[in-house]
Amino acid sequence: ALEGGRRTSTVSQISLHSHSDLHGELEVLAVDDDPVNQMVMEALLKPNGYKVTSAMDGQEALDLLASRQFLPDIILLDCQMPIKSGFEV
Repeated sequence: ALEGGRRTSTVSQISLHSHSDLHGELEVLAVDDDPVNQMVMEALLKPNGYKVTSAMDGQEALDLLASRQFLPDIILLDCQMPIKSGFEV
């Protein structure tokens, strides 16, 4: 839409709760195609009280997010992955 000669857009907001809102613990979605990196992230985060959910590529992460009614609190996203890169996500 044009308003006063400037282009404006309307953004609809979706109200989603985070994992911690619903479950009382912080969730990290770790997206990386390297299983060793996944193990390192889990080994660092779980002892500090984080729930770690893993996805092996960007498309798997998007599918996971679409299937749930809440969002992770933090997303760690590798940039170079097969199928769908972190940049594409």
